Amino acid sequence: MKVFLLLTGFLLALPAQAQPEEIEPYSYWFGFTGGAASTACQLAKAGLIDDEVANGFLSAYVESTVNDLDTRKYENVLRQAIAKVRENPDCKNLLR
Repeated sequence: MKVFLLLTGFLLALPAQAQPEEIEPYSYWFGFTGGAASTACQLAKAGLIDDEVANGFLSAYVESTVNDLDTRKYENVLRQAIAKVRENPDCKNLLR
């Protein structure tokens, strides 16, 4: 549970501060989300977190982004990035 809270806090705080102005926002959110999903997948694959924690983290990440007025327009991009990561056979159980 501590790992889940730490990951959630880190990843929710980072996008607001790290978004470079020169990167097109849809590309930024696709890359950021793909990285978060890949990290959650690999942590679960390594046995460092449960699949349930990985899925809970990604669900919370998508939900918080969609509930924010400034970022909800990127929901489709987030879902596309997660779908792309799910193409990896090791990650097929993400957000089913």
